[in-house]
Amino acid sequence: MTIHLHEGLEGVWAELHAGGGTIRYRRRGAGATTVLLSSDAPMAGAPEVEQALARAGRVLVPYTRPWPEGPPGRWLETFLEGLGVHDALLVASHGPAVEAALAVAQRAPEMVRGVAILGDPYQAGRLHRAWIETDAGSRTPLLLAGAAATMAEVLPALTHLAGADAPR
Repeated sequence: MTIHLHEGLEGVWAELHAGGGTIRYRRRGAGATTVLLSSDAPMAGAPEVEQALARAGRVLVPYTRPWPEGPPGRWLETFLEGLGVHDALLVASHGPAVEAALAVAQRAPEMVRGVAILGDPYQAGRLHRAWIETDAGSRTPLLLAGAAATMAEVLPALTHLAGADAPR
């Protein structure tokens, strides 16, 4: 495993070489780790989401286009393990990002403090809190923000979940 750092206009970029592949990622902030699986979805890709999360702790934003092939979330497990990250909040919006976050939360609950799914078109309401039953028999917090949820509603719930003191 090797990590290379690059500084540019968008912040600090790094590359993780592990598991036979390379994952580029941006990082900001310090403290409890949140992995923002950004996408083209408006909410998860919004700059204010990343900024709010960076004030609450460390944010890692892997650049994963196209999404890596293989079992769902395997690349994300390799990424977290390669960086020595445990107990991360995974924030996703739709499609492959959600699939990866849920797969890791279920298979490797020791790596995940919680999962937040933003802009979920299947949620009629605004904010829902639930639990993911893991393969190990534990429960991981799940925050579902429906497509009708506003930033004013989502950011406080998300930054609370991102904090290291969030209930588990």
